Amino acid sequence: MLFDLVYLADIRFPGGTSTALFYELRAAARAGLKVGLIPVASPILTKSRAPNPKLLNEIRRTRTTIVPRGVTPQCRLCLAYHPTLLDGQLKNVPRVKADTFALVAHQPPLNRFGEKAFDAGQLSRIAEDLFGHELTILPVGPTVRQGFEAQGLSAQLSADDWLNLVDVNDFPICDNREIEGPLVIGRHSRPGREKWPDPEDAILAYPENSRYQFRMLGVGPDYLGELDKTPSNWHCLPFTTQPVSGFLKGLDAYSYFHSPAWIEAFGYCVLEALSAGLPTVLPNYFCDWFEDAALYGTPSQAPEHYDRILDDKTYRLEVSTRARKFASDRFGLEQFGERFEKLAGKVQHLHAAGSSQKARPPRQHVVLAVTSNGIGLGHLTRQLAVAKALGPNVKTVFFSLSEAVKVAQQMGHLVEFRPFHRRLGCRVNDWNDFFYRELRDALSFYRPELVSFDGNTPYSGLLEAISDHGDAQSAWIRRGMWRTEAPEISRRASHFDLVIEPGEVAAPMDPGHARIGSDHLVHTDPVLLVNQSEMMTRATARCLLGLPLDATLGLVQLGSERNSDMSFARQAIDAVLERNQNVHFVEIKSPISPDYDREPNERYHRRTAYPLGLYLNGFDFAVSAAGYNSFHEFLASALPTVFVPNKAPEMDLQETRAEYAAKAGWCLTCDADDPFNLEGCLDEILQTQTRQDMQNKCRILSKGWKGANQIAEYFAMTAGLPVGSFPGSQKDRSLI
Repeated sequence: MLFDLVYLADIRFPGGTSTALFYELRAAARAGLKVGLIPVASPILTKSRAPNPKLLNEIRRTRTTIVPRGVTPQCRLCLAYHPTLLDGQLKNVPRVKADTFALVAHQPPLNRFGEKAFDAGQLSRIAEDLFGHELTILPVGPTVRQGFEAQGLSAQLSADDWLNLVDVNDFPICDNREIEGPLVIGRHSRPGREKWPDPEDAILAYPENSRYQFRMLGVGPDYLGELDKTPSNWHCLPFTTQPVSGFLKGLDAYSYFHSPAWIEAFGYCVLEALSAGLPTVLPNYFCDWFEDAALYGTPSQAPEHYDRILDDKTYRLEVSTRARKFASDRFGLEQFGERFEKLAGKVQHLHAAGSSQKARPPRQHVVLAVTSNGIGLGHLTRQLAVAKALGPNVKTVFFSLSEAVKVAQQMGHLVEFRPFHRRLGCRVNDWNDFFYRELRDALSFYRPELVSFDGNTPYSGLLEAISDHGDAQSAWIRRGMWRTEAPEISRRASHFDLVIEPGEVAAPMDPGHARIGSDHLVHTDPVLLVNQSEMMTRATARCLLGLPLDATLGLVQLGSERNSDMSFARQAIDAVLERNQNVHFVEIKSPISPDYDREPNERYHRRTAYPLGLYLNGFDFAVSAAGYNSFHEFLASALPTVFVPNKAPEMDLQETRAEYAAKAGWCLTCDADDPFNLEGCLDEILQTQTRQDMQNKCRILSKGWKGANQIAEYFAMTAGLPVGSFPGSQKDRSLI
């Protein structure tokens, strides 16, 4: 793979580092450069931190190539995008052949108290030993440059700073309205304690005064707890409450002061405020790179600036115009092409950097999909949906506790079945030891890039095997709607590189028990195994299932019934059959349900069909349990449904999910132990108008959920899976 530019970057950074990369990718695309990105995990971030969603969107938008693991790209320039990426403790050292190699330094080696942020003295040696290049350091600003000079590393510093960039068009200029009330002053940053001033300075810089209103985006409750009391004119919001551009648009001015222990390497939050044309008040040291675009002083001097901004509109307009012009002229995207050529050299065409050797073809990429036993097929179906989204360039091997794993084999996957401890009748500890050894052998044999676990509880044997193997990344897919709190289980998220919660249309009613102890969940659209474009026509589905073409067909899917009694529901169905001679019911058997001797009624049929989503157009309505997969499948296909929740203690909150959907008009719902209510629901759903109303609302709800593709993208970013593995047209691919 040949590139102009390859980034070695940790796409999980939550703040300025990711914002800087966001704009460089956009600038490089506009400059016509071919760019690759190799995700690298910085050791300073927790294992389970999720990728930065804003950066992921820009990777998609700019069509940046994610370099698959095992491929050695060749490029004119390779940039390691944070000092902590040059670390001998890196789990997987990326390989790249580059004409020029440099480190973009987003922070100085020491903080203001002399505490070490990283070992600057080892950077040069690691660059030579692991990447084969002498080290060139690109500081992002004067403060970082001074920090490296103080460590005696002047010889490694580039002559020019690698200034961060911004697209001022992302920030609509403030309208400089007449200010009739208090001056609205804002500040934003991630909620790290170092980003906020000590309490005594905060009260000076942001005083309780009726002339000012302060809007604080990103202040955490722990910080507020340090104050004797929160000033009445402070309005505090979580960091992810709203987009930064929208937040800045509602301000009259901006003010940013931070902890004395923090050295701001650049100050992206400040650049965003200047881009919006906000008069901005800063500590004095920022003058080194923002010059006359901002106003400077100590925390106690800040109110003097606020008063002048409030009282003198001409001055306010002058400062605003100067701020935006400076941001555009000094940090605009159009500067990137020239800066790149100056560092990379005036090479006009892509070429094979380094020695040319015929590379061995890379082995096929592997994901090991581990699924729990489950009551139904939910865990297995989600993994199958992701395997399908990964495509043929990734081999997904199923290592499952589910007796239904044969459906994965029938779909062309390699499978291995391991029985759960209840089936073996052994003690939990003994079973975990067995599972550890079995999974450890599978990891050694298949050598997967990623282990994907879908289940409610990550077993200790699973966690130990993943930890001991060490070479594979790991992900936990766990649906929400947990019935009770389980903090001990939730905290196991820290063992995974990625924790994903598939989308849930009833999310407003989720009590959030699954999220306790996990700060870095990734949320996606609902996961579907079958896309609407793949579904059979009404006539085809009925013909293949051997069902009457002209009857009113009701689908029955009440689950495996291994932990629920649906006998009352069946009585209600029998009653409806007696009253409606043109109605037929079709029960779709689960692969793990017991066999039945015969069909109980000439208008009650039993069939086996998997994946069921292919056949849903063949039915007029459904009676179903409200498990995650069936629930979202039926809503996505606009199949009018009466949901009969399974309320067993070990299940998720099916009744909450169904009740919310019924309130929204997407379905009907009733209890399994209330046959008279169920009969009424069935009579209602037999009305044509009722079904049409549900279908219309469901079609508005679901407009192409792509949860499986989104999870596949996260897998690719986390584990370096191949770029070409995503199905669909080039236009539809989220990563290319």
